[in-house]
Amino acid sequence: MKHLLFVYGTLEDPNIQEKIFGKVIEGISDELDGYARSQIKIGEKKYWKIVKDKYSSVKGKLIEVTADELKLADSYETEAFHRERIVLKSRKKAWAYL
Repeated sequence: MKHLLFVYGTLEDPNIQEKIFGKVIEGISDELDGYARSQIKIGEKKYWKIVKDKYSSVKGKLIEVTADELKLADSYETEAFHRERIVLKSRKKAWAYL
């Protein structure tokens, strides 16, 4: 079974995808209304996160992953993020890390 995953930060990076999934997953551009980019510090590094903001939107990519790849993404995102179902501007339903 395939799952749609909206990525807007490090998971858009082909090098990170190669490291996590063992391949690069081509995506299509999409947008999430009602959210804005913000940053979170984990250890010494800063990462993008998205937070609710009714006046903003976040551009990213929609990628298709298997259930196993989704689990790999869960492990990569750590407990600093949680996976939630969202509806994108394209009206497609997908998972996103918030």
